[in-house]
Amino acid sequence: MVTDKQLKKITEKIVKAQAKTSRETSLDLSGLSIDSETLDKVMPEILKIQNLTKLDLSKNKLTGLPNSIGELSSLTQLIAKNNSIQRVPNTLANLGNLERLDFAGNSLLPKSDDLVNYIRQIIPDVTNRYKNALSKLYPNDKEQAKIAKQIEASDLDPSPIAFEINLNGNNIQNTMIKSSKNAIKLFLSKVPVHNEYELNVYSPTVKMLLSQLRDPNIPVEDRNTIQLGITSSLGNCDTPVKEHLMRVKIAELLKSGEKLSEENYLIIERLALIEATGKLKNLPSKEKIEAVNALVSLVYSEKHIQSLTKKLDIQLAFLTGKNNSINGKQRDLPLISVNAGYGLALLTPKLIDEFAALVGKKTGPFCILNEEKLKELTDNYLTGKGLQNDTIVIEREKYIQKYPEDMQTFIMEDSDLSDTLFSADMDEVGDLMNFPGHQEVLRGLLKNENKEESIKQKYEEYASEQQNKIKDFVDQKLASQNTQADGQGMSTEKVMSDHNRYHQMASPQIQSQTETQRRESRTLSTSARHDQTEIQREKSRTLQGSTAHRR
Repeated sequence: MVTDKQLKKITEKIVKAQAKTSRETSLDLSGLSIDSETLDKVMPEILKIQNLTKLDLSKNKLTGLPNSIGELSSLTQLIAKNNSIQRVPNTLANLGNLERLDFAGNSLLPKSDDLVNYIRQIIPDVTNRYKNALSKLYPNDKEQAKIAKQIEASDLDPSPIAFEINLNGNNIQNTMIKSSKNAIKLFLSKVPVHNEYELNVYSPTVKMLLSQLRDPNIPVEDRNTIQLGITSSLGNCDTPVKEHLMRVKIAELLKSGEKLSEENYLIIERLALIEATGKLKNLPSKEKIEAVNALVSLVYSEKHIQSLTKKLDIQLAFLTGKNNSINGKQRDLPLISVNAGYGLALLTPKLIDEFAALVGKKTGPFCILNEEKLKELTDNYLTGKGLQNDTIVIEREKYIQKYPEDMQTFIMEDSDLSDTLFSADMDEVGDLMNFPGHQEVLRGLLKNENKEESIKQKYEEYASEQQNKIKDFVDQKLASQNTQADGQGMSTEKVMSDHNRYHQMASPQIQSQTETQRRESRTLSTSARHDQTEIQREKSRTLQGSTAHRR
């Protein structure tokens, strides 16, 4: 145990760090004889430090780290060398902004050692791939340096990124919070720039997105929406990044009114088929993305995988059909996934037959593609994404795209809602906060509505239903916490401390909004609050409407 004198010194250092308001704050707790029990006690105060980017725990008496270490989402440096640490929590992988992780001079057990090595390996890998992509996209050194500087100074919100790690045969689901600059770096580390073809196809879209993210003339809310679209494609695999870039590219082409080239139309058709294939019943439970792209590659990239299909004894060839006869023409697009062999190995005869039935009709060793079916899938895809020049389609998509901001506004208007939701475990609130999933449900609900009034009514009914679910969850959670506090003599300060942990992960902008709303909630009357809510909703509709229009 530390002495009273040492504890006083530790507390003084933490309080001093809490008082800082700079963008980067350091906390040096090295050489203070801190043991794990003491660190557990002071962690709630450490979590209150704004923009803590460096934490030095070296030369202490630590045997492990608390789970809450994963909530220090701003950390770029975690130094814990020369302790007696044996175990580290899986939440360590949530620190998405780390640039340095130092556990030298400890006695890590195998599982913890694997996790630390995994994280340390990712850091230089992302950095090197990011720098390589930047050099390919911007060959001019001066322009490259300018773009890199702008990325470092990004003023956008932090982004949550879901990913999976495999440690000793166990798949662990995690969500890390990355700063805007590091989210952009991760995105660039995954963009396809491996050859001249990929540069020609993808680089204009990548450059356009980077330009939009940095453009001060675009409202910050809209730039955050663009960034959210990018980060939703990030994770373990690079393939969704390619798909996102293709969707953005096609959306821009359609909005421009230009006539689509044959290749661009085939790209749209392939995206439509990818979406439809993702709904097949016989897909593997894991690695669905790779299996889907492997199936679609049999139609669009057959010549690129001939040796692989022969090796795996996949003998079905997909050909264009005309008047119930076989036409030798084949579609020819480059592969989406770099793991084509892995994806093809996942395919079973039953899955291939189900896919063949989706796109055409088997005739011996061939599947004759149903061109009308492919056109129908493509038209439905474009309609579903709001990419056709149809007033009703655009109206549906407007409400679908405004849903996340409306829900965020609803949550942030009430401090009980925001604090409880963001301090709860991800397993508890996963469905409640799965806004992309809700948007897909909305898309299904609105697809048959052909009047603006009915679209609005259906949207408001669904949004209200989800808001009531959130209210019910929070009411139950608060009731449970109050019962616990009464039964265990827990102080109000402790309960509020648990609620406020969210602020260590939220952006300064959201923190500011929440604090302002807390103060206002103490003084505003019920009717005044109602008026304010209506104003905020109207503003949200206007902003989202402009966002949907641009899309």
